[in-house]
Amino acid sequence: VRSMWLSSVSLILVFGGVPLLAAWLGRHRLRSTFRIRNPHLLALIGAAVLGLGAWAFAHEAFVIADQLGIGGLSESTIEKTRKVLEAWTQVPPYVLLITLAATPAIIEELCFRGFLFSAIAKNLSSWQTILITALLFGLFHVVTGNALLIERFVPSFLLGLVLGWIAMRTGSVIAGMVMHFVHNGLLEMVGHYHESLT
Repeated sequence: VRSMWLSSVSLILVFGGVPLLAAWLGRHRLRSTFRIRNPHLLALIGAAVLGLGAWAFAHEAFVIADQLGIGGLSESTIEKTRKVLEAWTQVPPYVLLITLAATPAIIEELCFRGFLFSAIAKNLSSWQTILITALLFGLFHVVTGNALLIERFVPSFLLGLVLGWIAMRTGSVIAGMVMHFVHNGLLEMVGHYHESLT
């Protein structure tokens, strides 16, 4: 549990604090720089629905990655995943939702689809901006702690494309936060309750 809280604080400090400091030093307006605008209610509902179905999308992305020879789930990776799932059953659900769903959803969206999206969009088209931020998002998810998890690149990149498209369509990071939170939260809750679900 402690490592989850520390990881969450680290994410906030690095991927929240550094862009915030850069925006402040550059004297940029925070709401526009981080694309904090209220989207339409239908956009939020649509984002939540996309978040509920994104697990199937992620699964297919793992299959594609495996077929392309990018990563693949080795026996050791599967065994590590089993240990993580077992550990998750011992953690209160609210801790999983705060540290592994809400914090990444808020901070990663503010960084990738907020700060970086705004900076890149000044010089490139919307689709180029979506592509570049998705690539950066995918690379960010390859490195976790001291391990390179190359099999995470394709699903994270594809998820980044969807989140970038949402950011472009709504002009806001908020709908992306909703999708990101629902997607992560669903996976964490399935992981926490997996023993009673089987």
